[in-house]
Amino acid sequence: MDKIKIGESIYSLRKSKKITQEQLGEYIGVSKGAISKWESGVSYPDIEMLPVLARLFSISIDELLNFNSVISEEAMEAICKECQDVINAGNGEKGIEICQEYINKYPTNYKLKFTLVTLMTMGCALIKDEDEVKRIYGKAIDIYQDIVNNSTDEDAVAASKIQLVNYYASFEEFDKSLKILENMKKPLGNTNIIKAGIYIRKNDLKEGRRLYQYEFFNSITEAQAILHGLASSYYKDDLELAEKYMELGLKIKELTSHNKYNNTFGDYLQLAGFYAYYKNEEKTIGSISRAVEALERVKDNDENPWYFSEMNMSGEFSTILKMSSMIINLLEMKEYDFIKDSKAFLEIKERLKKIEY
Repeated sequence: MDKIKIGESIYSLRKSKKITQEQLGEYIGVSKGAISKWESGVSYPDIEMLPVLARLFSISIDELLNFNSVISEEAMEAICKECQDVINAGNGEKGIEICQEYINKYPTNYKLKFTLVTLMTMGCALIKDEDEVKRIYGKAIDIYQDIVNNSTDEDAVAASKIQLVNYYASFEEFDKSLKILENMKKPLGNTNIIKAGIYIRKNDLKEGRRLYQYEFFNSITEAQAILHGLASSYYKDDLELAEKYMELGLKIKELTSHNKYNNTFGDYLQLAGFYAYYKNEEKTIGSISRAVEALERVKDNDENPWYFSEMNMSGEFSTILKMSSMIINLLEMKEYDFIKDSKAFLEIKERLKKIEY
């Protein structure tokens, strides 16, 4: 028996039932200290306790032992790539189904679960059935909430909370979104910037520079998100001001664009959506064309620009999906019906089919 695996199982199952260590101990006739030792991996329950625990949590003994929860980084990356490749091939429903199968197979591997549920939501861009998309988003909310409730990985919990904020808002459950934000820990000042200065002073230049670059990257990303948000808030009543915000965001991206994660095709697609609202055929097609041109320029490489020289821009797991397929599906939405027979529009869709990314 693997101490760590069964300890993680007991911890996760107890948290999901919303019971304390003391309550669990009372239920099965052991002390709170014994439960604590099991969960921390210091010791593990006697074999006769396994059926009792399994019955209490309504699972099998195999699930309790959680033989499948701990897998290597390489195995996790292979799983994510398998799901990603299916979605990139244009089969969103199948990709989402495979993601769900792996989530069920490794229910307490929260690092893997976070990446897979994120892939699931990305795959929704290929699904046209709105009710099915809503169902998947609802499932994603349950999974992100499970990570928040049960994971001990602070990064996964924080990222899941942000996802929940966005999804609750999309379902117009605004009070839930705001409650999560209000309860999130807010450090006084940016601790990374303070830490970077300390590292520089102690002559650990590499780590200090990495932290400064990381915060520079975050600041750029936040500025772009703010400008997009402002543009979206204005376009229905002041298109000219919305365009100015988008142009400002594009200037920032053009100055700091370094790879596919920070390209301009998304900005042009957002502009196309603004123009489609006004049924402006020329500007809508023009913006879509510029988005495709930007996508055609994207190069998939891990080389960092000089201003991010100390950062690892590739991330732990790749979740980059085939944007050309996503955009083709986006352009089939009813908002673009007014240009669907345009020769220029049809030519753009053909260009998209030839883009690998």
